[in-house]
Amino acid sequence: MEENNQASSSSSTTSHNNNSEHLKKGKYDLVKIVTPRIYGSTLKVGVFMAESSLFKNMFIGTMMKKNGFTELFAHKLSLPVTPFPHELLMDIAKPYEYKTYGAQEFLKDVEGIKESMKHIANQANTTLGFYRAFQEGKTDPVAVASTFLLVQKQSDEMKPPLGAFIAVNDDDVLEQARASQQRWKQGTPLSILDGVPVSIKDEVDQRGYKTTCGTSFLGKINGAAQADAYPVDKLRENGALLVGKANMHEIGISTLGYNLHHGFIRNPFNLDHYPGGSSSGSASSVSAGLNPISIGCDGGGSVRVPASLCGVVGMKPTFGRVSHTGTFDLCSTVGHIGPLSSTVVDNAIAYAVIAGRDPLDFQTMIQPEPIIPVFQDIPLNKPLQGIRVGVFKEWCNDCTPDIQAAFKKSLTVLEEQGATFVDYSISDLLHIRLSQIVLILSEMRNSMSRFWDKHRTDLHNDTRVSLSLMDGITSSDYLHCNRFRTHAIEQLKEIFQSVDVIVTPTNATLAPKIMPYVLSNGESNMSDIAELMKFAFLGNITGVPGLSIPISVNEENLPIGIQLMGRWWEEDLLYYTGYVLEREFKFNGVPKFFKPILENQISTN
Repeated sequence: MEENNQASSSSSTTSHNNNSEHLKKGKYDLVKIVTPRIYGSTLKVGVFMAESSLFKNMFIGTMMKKNGFTELFAHKLSLPVTPFPHELLMDIAKPYEYKTYGAQEFLKDVEGIKESMKHIANQANTTLGFYRAFQEGKTDPVAVASTFLLVQKQSDEMKPPLGAFIAVNDDDVLEQARASQQRWKQGTPLSILDGVPVSIKDEVDQRGYKTTCGTSFLGKINGAAQADAYPVDKLRENGALLVGKANMHEIGISTLGYNLHHGFIRNPFNLDHYPGGSSSGSASSVSAGLNPISIGCDGGGSVRVPASLCGVVGMKPTFGRVSHTGTFDLCSTVGHIGPLSSTVVDNAIAYAVIAGRDPLDFQTMIQPEPIIPVFQDIPLNKPLQGIRVGVFKEWCNDCTPDIQAAFKKSLTVLEEQGATFVDYSISDLLHIRLSQIVLILSEMRNSMSRFWDKHRTDLHNDTRVSLSLMDGITSSDYLHCNRFRTHAIEQLKEIFQSVDVIVTPTNATLAPKIMPYVLSNGESNMSDIAELMKFAFLGNITGVPGLSIPISVNEENLPIGIQLMGRWWEEDLLYYTGYVLEREFKFNGVPKFFKPILENQISTN
């Protein structure tokens, strides 16, 4: 263990309303995306107009102008292009201190993890819960695997089906479980994860499984993966029970999270609502208790949004922190791989396993060593003393009343725990958001270009509309948006001189309702998609890490999440702060569909 290299602060908490430090950069300018919610025959007409050589210029031009893209491209910036959000560790004095582990040291300290999990009342769907059950002989990995296979099938046989998985190979799951069981019998488990069920988003290669990216054709074209992606390989090395490929929104293009090819994914908290996307099956499988950890991908909120909507924890690490070797290349400059989990400590366990340098992915090679807070040493009294929390009030208040009320309560908790608030603002937030949209959709359009002529009609109608919007984007437009990336990064660098953590709601709206008429053909709902990612896009275009944790549910049993963003490579501070908030919030939302397989298996013995 080592001390985080900060000087302790003895200053008292500063009032957010009266005495906060101000970092004024510009007024709040985000406006809602203006598009109709279209489905059925109207959506088919929209696809025709978006792809038609006769109508597309009028259709796309109108949408672009109405939503500010025309103004974005006319807004000239005298800044260099930043093609990837690579940043070095910021060397600034920080007025707080806490102990940290190296990632591998943390994974070995099982007793410390036990201490840190005492605040979790029900540990049936946690890594520690499985570890204890194996250690105490209450169950074994084969029994857990068998129960998982049974419950997973039951989840897809109910009405409506949960739809969390695209593929589960029973023989492979049981083979892994038998190997894990043998290690436990010999007293040589590979790590705290040995025998613990983990699902993998179907954008990431897992040996023996096809990687479909949620499409109907990519798996057929490429066949089964011959090797694990880097993060999957690291999980396998630690004995994780890889239970299958999690369902996802097709090519990760939406934060709604449905899939027409592999089954509509449901939100376990309220099965009539979307789970969020695009790592929808990952969030749904954790939320439902099928596995305590899943690996997702986040290009515009696709880990944090579904984590928030499904009442689980989601981390988007710093850009380049987790290798993309073996992951389908959808959005190379904004994409991140990160874990979803039942608790903050579970998330840190998965992060400690998958983070680090990979010589096959140059993006990972500049990173400092991943570190984890010593959770069990975090004090109960004023643990956030000295931590400066940035709040952009106008941005954070731009959400539904339920979310706004929950967010204000979270600020009260932060203050009670010793945090000092700092007001800040970001200029050109609208153009930064539009730039993020251009970057991710352009990169997805390029990724799909080699399949476009033959498989365009195999894609969801909403996917086709979204990708067609990029047909008029030029290389100059793309580079221009990378100048806005530079603009956003430079502003955050200045903000993070005086702010340690930025706090926002995770979403601006609650999980949208699944209307019966979208079940057969889907929908294009860019307004809701944009509201779901209103607070997420900044982390993707700049590469800073972001952590979402659940804080409450509303009257419809729809979860509400809070997001923490930090400096590049400082995931440890987000875990530290998130752990404190989790401990204080004591989130006790109960999904309508909750079948924790560990609890289920033990109760039947």
